[in-house]
Amino acid sequence: MYINKSFIVILLALLLVGCSSLGRIDELMVSSGEVGVIKQNVATVKVSVIGGDRRFVSSELFKTALEDNLEKLQLFTLVKDGDAHYKLDVIILRAEFSGMGAGYQLSSQWILMHNGEEVWSENVTGMGSSSALGGHARIRAASERANKENIRNGINMLGELSL
Repeated sequence: MYINKSFIVILLALLLVGCSSLGRIDELMVSSGEVGVIKQNVATVKVSVIGGDRRFVSSELFKTALEDNLEKLQLFTLVKDGDAHYKLDVIILRAEFSGMGAGYQLSSQWILMHNGEEVWSENVTGMGSSSALGGHARIRAASERANKENIRNGINMLGELSL
C-alpha cells in the first residue's frame, strides 16, 4: 500500500496542533439566555480560584471566564485590586474523565465571604461531553463544557441570593 509522504506530514502537523491547544475562554462564556433570573447587585466582588486542570482549563482561565461572566451578566461589579464588599472563592475539588474521554465532570466549592464571614457556600458541579473525533480535542471540548456548566450553575445559585 502506497501512502503519500505529504499526507503523513500534514496528518502529523494537525495532530500536534490539536495536542497543544488549551481551553478557550470563548467556550466558557455563558449567555444571558442560559441563566435564570439574576438579581443584579451593586456590590463589589473579588474572585479567587484554586485548583483546576492544568491540561485544559487552568485555574487562571477559569477565574478569567468567571470574572468575565459575572461582569457581563452584571451580577457583581468586579474589583481586581483593592477592597471589595464580597470575596468569592472557588475551589476546584475534582475534575475527572469518564467514557474514553467523551465525558468530564467538574466539582467545586463556591464560598462567598462578606467582612471575613461566610455568607454562602455551595457545592457546584458541571458535566460535559463531546463527540469530537480526535482524542485530545474530545477531552478538551468535554472539559470546556463541564467548566462552562460549573460557571453557569454557580452563577444561577449566586443570582438567587438577596445580598
